This record gives sequence, C-alpha cells and structure tokens, in this order.
Amino acid sequence: MIKKKLNRPPCFAQWLLKYIFPDRGEYTSLGDFEEVYNQIASGDGVIKARLWFWAELIKSLPGFIKNKIYWSLTMFKNYIKIALRNIIKQKGYSFINITGLAIGMACCILIFLYVSFEYSYDNYHPDSHRIYHIKMRCHAKDNFNWYSAPAVIPALKKSFPEVEFAARVNSARNCLVKHNEKLFYEESYMYADQEIFEIFSIPFIQGDRSKALTRPKTVVITRRVAEKFFGAKIAYGNLLNINGTDYEITGIVENSPANTHLKYDIILSLKTVERSWNMSHWTWTSFFSYIKLAPGVNADEFDKKIRRIAYSYAKELLEGRGIKDHACYLHRMTDMHLDRHHNSILYLYILSVVGVLIMLVACLNFMNLITARSANRAKEIGVRKVIGAFRIQLVKQFHCESLLMSFFAFFAALVLVMYALPFFNDVAGTQFTFAGLFQPGVLFPLIGMTIFVGILSGIYPAFFLSAFKPAVVLKGLSKVGSRGPAIRKILVVGQFTVSIMLIAFTILIFQQLNFMKDKHLGFDKEQKLVIPIEDGNKFQSYKNEFLQHSSITGATASLSVPGRIGDVYTTYEVGKKNEKQTMKYHFSDFDFIPVYNIKMAAGRPFKRELSTDVNGPFIINEAAVKALGWSSPEEAIGKRIMAGFYGFEDDRNEI
Repeated sequence: MIKKKLNRPPCFAQWLLKYIFPDRGEYTSLGDFEEVYNQIASGDGVIKARLWFWAELIKSLPGFIKNKIYWSLTMFKNYIKIALRNIIKQKGYSFINITGLAIGMACCILIFLYVSFEYSYDNYHPDSHRIYHIKMRCHAKDNFNWYSAPAVIPALKKSFPEVEFAARVNSARNCLVKHNEKLFYEESYMYADQEIFEIFSIPFIQGDRSKALTRPKTVVITRRVAEKFFGAKIAYGNLLNINGTDYEITGIVENSPANTHLKYDIILSLKTVERSWNMSHWTWTSFFSYIKLAPGVNADEFDKKIRRIAYSYAKELLEGRGIKDHACYLHRMTDMHLDRHHNSILYLYILSVVGVLIMLVACLNFMNLITARSANRAKEIGVRKVIGAFRIQLVKQFHCESLLMSFFAFFAALVLVMYALPFFNDVAGTQFTFAGLFQPGVLFPLIGMTIFVGILSGIYPAFFLSAFKPAVVLKGLSKVGSRGPAIRKILVVGQFTVSIMLIAFTILIFQQLNFMKDKHLGFDKEQKLVIPIEDGNKFQSYKNEFLQHSSITGATASLSVPGRIGDVYTTYEVGKKNEKQTMKYHFSDFDFIPVYNIKMAAGRPFKRELSTDVNGPFIINEAAVKALGWSSPEEAIGKRIMAGFYGFEDDRNEI
C-alpha cells in the first residue's frame, strides 16, 4: 500500500492531463504516462520520476492545448451543422419554438429598456453619490415637502464645511420668450444659483460655466432654444426677452437628457429676483435645494446635524407662529425621480416580475416542445451512444441547438421591437430608438440574456434526452425513463399556471386602465382647452373675446387646473392653531365651478353679485372637510379658517 501511494504521479499534473483529454484520459496517453512513471520510479526513484513527469507534461502541454482547441472547434462546427440541419428539417416545429421565444424576448427587451431607463435617472452625474436634495417639513403631521425654503441653502453653506457646493432652483411653467419678431411660449424655465453647474453635469457649448449666472438678468439656454430663436446665428452674448425682461445670454448648454428629474431649457440667474423675493424665509417652500457633500462626509451623520437648522436662525419667528417641528432632511438625488412618483419603485418591481414570468413561459414552452418530440430523436441518441458518443457530448449538442434557436429568436425579437417601439413610446411616454439597442450598456445585457435563456431552456431537454439508454430505445420500447413523464407533466402544469397568472394580470391592468380613463373625476374635463396668458390682470378681456364666439359655451380663469398641484399653504380652523394642515390651493374666478360642472356637496359656488365673495371666501372639498375634523360638509359651512401665505396668515377666510 505504501509503495502504491509513493508511485502515484503528481495529483495536479494528473488532473491537468485529465482536463485536457476529452475522455478524461481513460483511453489515451494518460495510461502511457503512468506506465513510464512507474518504471522510472521503480528504477531511479520517485523524485526523478516526478521530475520526468512534470518535464514531459510541460513539453507536451502546447501540443495538447493546440490539439484540444482544434478538436473543440471541429466538434463545435459539427454541433452547429447538426443543429442547423435539425432546425431546417423540422420547419414547423422550429418556427413555433423560435416564434414563442422571440415574442417572449421582445416583451422582455421592452420591459428591460423601460426599467433600466427609470433606474438610470441622474446616475450620469459625476460623484452622484455625493449629491443630495433637501426635503423639509414644517409640522409633525405634515408629509415631507419636496420643496424647501430659500433660506436653507445659505444657512447650510455658512454653518457646515461639509457642504462643498449648494444651489437653489425655483422652477416655473410657461414663460413668454421673445427675440425680434419671434415670440413663443416655453413650457418651463427656472431660476437657479450659480453653483448649480458645479453640482450637476451640464455640458457647456459656449460660455464660462464658472461665471454664467453670477450677475442679475443673465440666462443660460439649451441648444434647442438657441436654434429656435437664433437659427444659425450666434446666440451667445445676445439679449432674450423673457416675460417682459431682457436677459443677456451668458451660456449655451446641451439639451437636458431624458433621464434627469431636473429638466432645463431656460436657466435664469436667481440674483435677478433676490431683492424682490424675500429670500430669508424659512416657511415659504418653493425651492428645490441641492447640496454636494465634500469627499468622505458621512451622509447619515450630516443628515442628523441639519435636522433642526432652522431654529439656529429663526427660532423666535418659527415658535411665534406655532411651528415647533420644522425639520430638514437629506434625500439622495438619484432617488428623486422614483420617490417623487408614489409607488414608482413598486411598479418597476411588478414590471420586472412580469418580464421574468413572460420569459419563463417562453422557456417552459421550449422545453415542452423538445421533450414532446423525444421519441423522434430517441433512436438518433441510441445510435450515437452505440458508436461511442459520450453523454457530455450529447449534452453539448442539445445545448448548442437550444442556444442557436435562442439567437435566432433574439434576432427575430429585435425585428419585433423595431416595429413595436413607436407604439411603445406613445404608451409609455418614452423616446427609445432602435439604434439605442446597440449601445454597449444595452446590447451586452441583451446578449447575456439570450445566452442565459438558451442555456436555461436547454438544460432539461439536454439532460433528459442524453439519459436515454441505447439498449432500450434501439429495441423500440416506448418507455425511456420513469421520471421523464412526471417532469414533463410538471413543466406543462407550470407553463399553464404562469400563463393563467399573466392573463389574470393583463385583465386586471386592462380594467384598471379603463377605470382611470372612464372614471368621473368630479368635474367635466371634456371639450376644455387650457390657454396660458402672460398678463393675468387682463384675463377678463380674454374671456369676453372668447365668449363672443358662438362655438364657445363658457370660459373661466384660474392659476391652475384640476389635477395639477397649485400653491401649498398651511391651514387650520380659527382657534385651533395646534391642528395645522398643509393643503393645496387653487385660485379662480366666479365661473370656475359652473364651467367645470363641479357638483357642490353643500353650500353654493362663488357669485359675482355678492360683495362678500370678492375677497376671503373659500370652497373646500370633502377631503379637506375630513382633514379639518368636521363630520359633514354641512357642518363646515360658515366656519372660518386661517391660511398661511408665505409666512403670513389671514383669518378673513370663510367657507
């Protein structure tokens, strides 16, 4: 026993040889190596035998590797050739299999595009992990406000060296932009601090990013706006009239990417309005506030440090107004897009699960179709085994077939996606292009998915079919394995189960979409045209002009429209200052209720002939009735509420 143990060749060298030889060395040169090794060990000693073994192995290794690569490529070409012959031979079966996989892949590709796009928001900024947004809350009962007060950023920059850069952004909608004879309404614009360009990656085409917004009445515009108003002419350094004020164009930047929460076309210097706006407010929440922390700063610890910063600067003011729970919170900027839209992350999880289920059904369908045809290939497998094929070779053969069909399905899926993208973009509100699929960050994951699907869908058929015993199948016996029928039944039941789940989900989503489309929103939204106007003081003149047309049955003016968020103010019933609520306000004229055909639960609409309706009266909805603690709409009539406007409160408001 001791002699045998000593005469064994080096274990690692033996393993290496077995790995190189296709038959694990059972019928090839490994036996010759061991025979010579034993002769040398018996005559000249084990050490010399081991040295000889390693020397011969190293000397032979290049040839062995070259030989293995050659025969591996030869076998691979043979696998491909046989797979193509089988696909062409069974055209109907191959068409059904490839089509099923292609449809599943096409659905997964579209879902993958959407989900990855949603998760990519704002990740392109350098050091995005150090950029945070400041949320604020004035009262313990309030939800966190995505907007914060204008005084927050100056206080953070002054008090905390952990803040490397900080900036405020005040976004607005619909500005009237004019240059010479060109006059257009732009949907959005913003006021911002200069350091916005130090926090975010906003590529400049022209202008100095370090000085672009340091002066009042300066503006940075995107390439789109520059081309719209100036065409081929130079926009940099020219004047652009925005809402009646001339601004000097101090920078041209690239258009904002689609995957950012901070959409920008026109960026005005915040210094323009610093004197007219009260920028020392701690309760006026109309700004997005951003900070970039210095390298190495612990965000969680810093979040605790800034929690009650307002009381370091305006304690008497806040407590005098009964604000005892004013708090600031850090929020990771890369999470803003998904967190601002309630349940967005949940919807992405659901979409991802649906995509996986669709692909699972396609794979199960593939497996079931192959195993259903097992009898047709049983004799082929038996003959291959009789003439010397190893099981691992058959497994490779079947995997090669499944991978080849998977890639055919992938190319077919790309064609389906190409034609489906325009419709998908309309439904999802995206701007995906077919060329975008060939970007490395998209293409490589899709190729990986194709390989994974090919391997996954081919695992069971490969091992199931390669397990057939030649003696059984060549005798023509139908029974090829006791476990086969049971597993096939499980696969079929699994496929039908997942399919029923997907059909149920589809019906549920369809009904939900119909509910959203057909549900009465409490007002008449049909045949309404919303027109922004520059001078709100002239709205009555516009109304009179519209009403002269016989096709127009009504007109009304308001600062916002139902469904859009208006101004947000602190509200409470007079005498109950400790029960403050944050509520959304809409300001309108006398015709708002009848034009939108809003039904009154109690009370009456505004009336222009009543002098008491000119200033002060409020109409609230049933949700506000409940929030303010009244049992019914009738109980709320005649109550007086206190409304906070930018830190000031007015108690002349009767319901």
